[in-house]
Amino acid sequence: MIDWLLKNMTNIANLASILGFVLTVFVLLSLRRIRKHYSSKVRIPVLMKTLRKATSSLIEYMNDYENSTEDILLKLGTIEVTIRAIRRRISGDSKKLVKRATTMLKGINRKEMSRESVSAVYAQLSKVVESIKQDIEDRNWEN
Repeated sequence: MIDWLLKNMTNIANLASILGFVLTVFVLLSLRRIRKHYSSKVRIPVLMKTLRKATSSLIEYMNDYENSTEDILLKLGTIEVTIRAIRRRISGDSKKLVKRATTMLKGINRKEMSRESVSAVYAQLSKVVESIKQDIEDRNWEN
């Protein structure tokens, strides 16, 4: 028995090394998933509050569109930054909606901005807010 153990020690060590590597990768992926889950659980509600506030300001500026174009552009910048932060923390259908909203936000610039394009962005942002709100409620039921 001892002779067999001495002859196969390198094979046993190699196997243990491979198993250790597989276990390390598994733990690393699990920790990453857990960290992302709790980071999202804390950060998404804060980002959603910022997004809701900015979106409601946007609709207020729309009431006096001609005199508020500068304010609208500034608010759209704030919304774009917020939505990018949200995008990194979500997945699924909500992420697709956020991607679409980001594309729409990039398409608006000073010269081509119109009431209709801002209204379309507002409508898309409303979908994003509601979708993420539903995702948060679903996660609360899961935990």
